[in-house]
Amino acid sequence: FKGVPAPMLVHEVGEVGVAPLTAPGSSTKVQRELPWWRSPGALALEAALMLLTLGSVLYIASRPQPAIAFGERDWVVVGDLRNLTGDGELSEALETAFRISLEQSRYVNVLSDLKVRDTLARMQREAEGIIVDREVGSEIALREGARALILPTVADVGGRVRVSAEVIDPSTQTTVYAESADGVGIASTLGSIDTVTHHLRHRLGEALAAIDQDSMPLPQVTTDDVQALKWFAQAEESFRSGRYAEAGERYRRAVAIDPGFAMAHMGLARTFVSADDLQTASLHMTAAASDRDRLPAREQLYIDAWLASLGNIDGALQKWKLLMQMYPDMPAGHYNYALFAYQWAGRYEEAQEVVIGAADARYPLQGAARYLQGTIALARDRMDEAMEAFSESSKLGVRNHGWNAAWAMASTRDFEAAQRRLDEGTATGIAAGDALGVHSEVTFALDRGDLDGALVRAESFVADASAPDLARDTLALTAMMLRVLGQDTTAWASSASAYCRGEYERRNQVPPTGHAALAFGLATCGYVLAGTRFADEAPALVDSAVSLNRSLGYSTIEDAIAMATAERLRLAGQPEDAVRVLTDRIDGGELYGVHVVLLEALADAGESEAAVEQADWLAGHRGRAYGEWNSQHALQAWNVAHSNLAWLRAAELEAGRGRPAQALDRFEEFLRIWPESSRPEPIGARVRAVRERLQPSSL
Repeated sequence: FKGVPAPMLVHEVGEVGVAPLTAPGSSTKVQRELPWWRSPGALALEAALMLLTLGSVLYIASRPQPAIAFGERDWVVVGDLRNLTGDGELSEALETAFRISLEQSRYVNVLSDLKVRDTLARMQREAEGIIVDREVGSEIALREGARALILPTVADVGGRVRVSAEVIDPSTQTTVYAESADGVGIASTLGSIDTVTHHLRHRLGEALAAIDQDSMPLPQVTTDDVQALKWFAQAEESFRSGRYAEAGERYRRAVAIDPGFAMAHMGLARTFVSADDLQTASLHMTAAASDRDRLPAREQLYIDAWLASLGNIDGALQKWKLLMQMYPDMPAGHYNYALFAYQWAGRYEEAQEVVIGAADARYPLQGAARYLQGTIALARDRMDEAMEAFSESSKLGVRNHGWNAAWAMASTRDFEAAQRRLDEGTATGIAAGDALGVHSEVTFALDRGDLDGALVRAESFVADASAPDLARDTLALTAMMLRVLGQDTTAWASSASAYCRGEYERRNQVPPTGHAALAFGLATCGYVLAGTRFADEAPALVDSAVSLNRSLGYSTIEDAIAMATAERLRLAGQPEDAVRVLTDRIDGGELYGVHVVLLEALADAGESEAAVEQADWLAGHRGRAYGEWNSQHALQAWNVAHSNLAWLRAAELEAGRGRPAQALDRFEEFLRIWPESSRPEPIGARVRAVRERLQPSSL
């Protein structure tokens, strides 16, 4: 109370309904005594603090987490793994394991290590010794259009091994989020990597159901032996660098430690495919397929496609197409579909469309895909497209396998540029592949009219016992065709018959991987012998080719069989039947040789005008003559010779039709491209006959 020094305790007496019991109010005369925390000011402050705390909690709970605008099939860059365990030898193996685990995703695309190194080279940074860290990795990601950079780390923390990974926004170089998993001992790292990548994939937007469906435990799809994983990682690096022999040895060491290491068997298969040793490659493909449960889903489709590629062409293309559909950003599907469609199916247009899918700038083998694109364009007679693609592949570092680019130049008769391109190339280290250089020498000599020089070079290679068998067989076919070209069938027929009989007799000893080349060779033998005194041997050769190709269904082999069948019919006096056999094969992807044989069948059937049209087709499709695969380009030189001889044959036909002006135009073109000094005598006799018919006195 006012004026009273001490507080007083006041009791109120009241009656319900009359004097209600209420706390007395405060006034200028009296003031309630309250604890300080119940004073109005304190209560106001307390309310403000409560509101601030509640607001902070709500903000923290509701604010958006740091994120990257990541969508399905977007790309990430994986930086170099930081190894803080003290065991430096683990780095390469664990980094490979991290990539394999993340690459199982069909949602996240991982920029390959080879592509990362290529990008470093374009950044003019020495790849060796450069660590792909936050700064360097972010720059790579920005250059390649990748949405995120992932930096993995393995460390020893308190006696436990921790695997962690940061997701970096490359535009700001800030950590968006991180994941980690701990385990006991080095053996736990593979399981921890799986856990970390599982969480990363989910936070990047991949559905949990898809992660569970597309993922297998890393120890299962690789190996639970860290030493085997080390050899595998080193082998992968060797293979990416083109050191195939070294890669093969390292894959073998991995398999020796863990014989069920399916991915190492798959690596060995790729190595032998690169060396054109399909028989050994197929053994490792089969070994990998037998342990398919130890392959990621993507690699299971990949190995299935390769196994199918050793058999029926339609089945192979279906498997490669399935791989393309399931994993559209895996370039192997696009590349191999285009390769087989071009080589054995004659589907040039389709191959050209598909190979573009492997030429994306983010793919490690973009240069090889561009080179294949140029090769297919050459076979389609699209010279400008071919030269542009070959130029791009050269800029991307493709220096070896320069034959096709040189052939494109030679097809326009720019032989000096073609030779320069060959000289710029480097050896591949694969004997069968490098033998294509001999093809170039033989074909270029013949394209200039030097049949004798071409024959000498081809036959000297065949006689070289150190040459690879596949390349020797291919050049043996080439030499046979050149002998036919020079009409040297009398003196040489016996050796041709002996060679063909040898091929026929070994048909049951050749493994399935060699059936395609053998079938093509037997059909070619049937064509060659049809015009010799050994013509009665031709049907058995052709029948054997038909039998071998029955399970393969290769269009190019069917074309070769049609050529042999039609030639036998033509020489038997049934040119009309020969024409029917050949015209049934014309679909835009047929062998160049189909038109060579069709020309003569039409001429024998008295259809001179149609025969001249075929001659003009041959002269106008030099890209097809050079670029088609047939079988290891065995018919290339023969094709190219006929692209020149077509002018002479058209002149003969036009003169026979009483059209001297047209005959003279074609004759003069032939004389320009095949100088008289280089012509073999049988062709020289034909030239003299045409010249005689075109003398002014006989016009």
